[in-house]
Amino acid sequence: MSASDQHARCATLVDANLLVLLVVGRTGREIIDRHKRTKSRFVPEDYDTLLRVVSGDQLVTLPHVLTEASNLLGQTRDPDKTALRDTLGRMMDELDERWFAGVEAVRLPEFRRLGMTDAAIIRAAIVDRRAAGTTRVLTCDLDLHRALLERGGLSLNFNQWRPEGWA
Repeated sequence: MSASDQHARCATLVDANLLVLLVVGRTGREIIDRHKRTKSRFVPEDYDTLLRVVSGDQLVTLPHVLTEASNLLGQTRDPDKTALRDTLGRMMDELDERWFAGVEAVRLPEFRRLGMTDAAIIRAAIVDRRAAGTTRVLTCDLDLHRALLERGGLSLNFNQWRPEGWA
């Protein structure tokens, strides 16, 4: 089985920045260019790319990721803020939300360097890989990506799908 075949069969946990891009793009592609958290990091074509990368995947999330994404989504004015949170609320039915005590993330050595959300992502990806199957992480955060690979996790750097010059 090739690496791409292995990744194609995985549930996908997207980091908070990519979850924000998914929500903003789903709410309206035009918002990507005006939202504080997306306009400096992404272009509308990144949303299209993200949809292609996760097409057919079961999207996994964590309370830590949802909280961070919700806070980032709120960094805009109404009516966009309300529309974005409405979209996130509707998306909850599609997401496989997984939960564990925060202390399990804090105990990881990566917590001090990467923070709570990234440590929780690492914990979820590593435990899932050992126990209940395979969860890959899709991230645009190089530090998180490297930490996952160092731990033997399945991590994909979203930037590899972005045409040169977009990132």
